[in-house]
Amino acid sequence: MHICLVSTFPPAPCGIATYCGYLIDGLLSVNKKLRITVLAEGPVANDLRARVNVIEAFSVDSDYGPAILHQVRACAPDVVHIQHEYGIFGFDGRFLHFLADLREIRIPIVVTLHTVHTRSSLDVGCCWRTDRRLPTNVDIESEQRQLCNLGDVIVVHQDCPMRTTLIEQGARADRVVSICHGTFKGTGIISALAKEYLGYAADTSLLVAFGYFEPSKNHQRLLEAFSLLRLRKPNAKLWIGGHIRWPSPPAREYKARIVNLIEQMGLKEHVTLWEELLSETDVRVLLSAADVGCFAYHEDTYSSSGALHRMLGDGKPIVASHIPKFHELLRVAPEILVDPDRPEEIARVLIRVLEDDSFRTLIASKLLRFAEETSWPLVADSHLDVYRRAIAAVATEPAAGVGPSKYAQASSGQLRGA
Repeated sequence: MHICLVSTFPPAPCGIATYCGYLIDGLLSVNKKLRITVLAEGPVANDLRARVNVIEAFSVDSDYGPAILHQVRACAPDVVHIQHEYGIFGFDGRFLHFLADLREIRIPIVVTLHTVHTRSSLDVGCCWRTDRRLPTNVDIESEQRQLCNLGDVIVVHQDCPMRTTLIEQGARADRVVSICHGTFKGTGIISALAKEYLGYAADTSLLVAFGYFEPSKNHQRLLEAFSLLRLRKPNAKLWIGGHIRWPSPPAREYKARIVNLIEQMGLKEHVTLWEELLSETDVRVLLSAADVGCFAYHEDTYSSSGALHRMLGDGKPIVASHIPKFHELLRVAPEILVDPDRPEEIARVLIRVLEDDSFRTLIASKLLRFAEETSWPLVADSHLDVYRRAIAAVATEPAAGVGPSKYAQASSGQLRGA
């Protein structure tokens, strides 16, 4: 099977790029005979080039559809799998036009919607490079319904609320598939050695807020909770990922406020705000050193957390917000879900995780079991089933399907506010 992935790709500072790289690792682990071509936003440089054909194919700032379509025609894959984020492909109709043109040449289309929106959504979600607010002139539910109609299979990472929301918006239930975000296997590095490498004492209670630095990470409430925690655990330290992907003026202003808050709260000696992108090796060390992962996010998008799944494989307890992004944890370990607006509640669960050995062991075992259920090889195998399903769907549909003109008119009407 020849798979063509359309996505951002490492070393781009983007969670979708990282996801795409991990998915390729998983696919090749279950079937080394697969042919994989990546049509990526440039520039691209990665050692995966040795195993896949990576082509710098498009720019988000251009009319990317014809450029991608040209490359698809040239490589003639069995299936095209697009890693979609509105922050990558935009809200201006270009993506719908591209899908319609792709459908016209009868290439099986799989689209992973990494974020699902409703009309009440405020935040665009990850990857957005300027204003993070959802455009008010876009009927996002109509956009998503058209997108789902143009794909042969739509993949989302959670059954609820992502898949159920798309179906409520008019997507065909038989076209929308839920596949969990993949989970990376644990590092096996001894925690005390990892802490020593990072400059922490072995008995430090290390809290890690892993991921890119942005307002949705709810840093103020996390710092307030950490300050309360230190009243019980004075040896506690907090590591915060401080790298800003897209350093717009609002992003810089937000970071400056958090830096000032750390100083005002007297936490400068106890909080590490890491400014740089971490290498894969450093990520492994950091996650091994962590005693608990902190995901006290505050956002309204329907998505899944790559940072969460990156941490799950190490079997460390996690405290996460009771929001749609972490809905999958409701089934796994509801005890660790907290109100992101209540620092005292966040602190209470953190303290219990750190002080109650039986509770910590119970939570860790539940999360490890979930990590095994969502390992990348299993997730990749589910994707292979989806590819076969998409290929079969195109093989059996009538050759004279709906042409691009209908979808082009629909998306143009939407942009006019129809």
